[in-house]
Amino acid sequence: MPPEYVPRRNPANSLQQFSAATRHSRQQGSEHGRVFYKHVQHTDPMNSDSNTWACVECNKSFSSRSGYQYHMQYHQGKFNFWCDDCKKGFSVSSNYRKHMARHEGITFPCNRCEKRFKNETSLKYHQSEHTGVYLYNCSVCQQGFNQRPAWEEHENRHAGRRFSCRTCNRDFYHEGMRNNHEKKCGHV
Repeated sequence: MPPEYVPRRNPANSLQQFSAATRHSRQQGSEHGRVFYKHVQHTDPMNSDSNTWACVECNKSFSSRSGYQYHMQYHQGKFNFWCDDCKKGFSVSSNYRKHMARHEGITFPCNRCEKRFKNETSLKYHQSEHTGVYLYNCSVCQQGFNQRPAWEEHENRHAGRRFSCRTCNRDFYHEGMRNNHEKKCGHV
């Protein structure tokens, strides 16, 4: 058996292995009816300047290797859970259960008012309106926010900080919004 082939008992459950400098993917091979994976070396998608991992498929950036690996499962079609209704795949059971709850019409009611929500997170954010306790508060006007991007955008408005599209010069108060726009606008 050549040294570059590594036998796997259950290749479907094998996780990709990473080293500090290279990413290994597997190419399936067989010998005498047994399945093996050949390790092929690729350039590591980590950007050493900013300590981020960049997806070569869609240019999304990740601050951790595990986040990058999880994201790559979507591009590679590696899902353990599938929705029969819309054919969407999920790697994590909790995400699958939340998705299925939407199809089944399960809603989460607020115990203080008549509003209902599609998921627990939205309900939790809504309940802040009743309690006045938020995850983020504006340092200028004390307005409360539960989502960091909304809070950052609000703070940037006070500071007059803008992020311009490098293609059409449209202004945004949040860098992430500008980046999403640039993907559609044609900025490379």
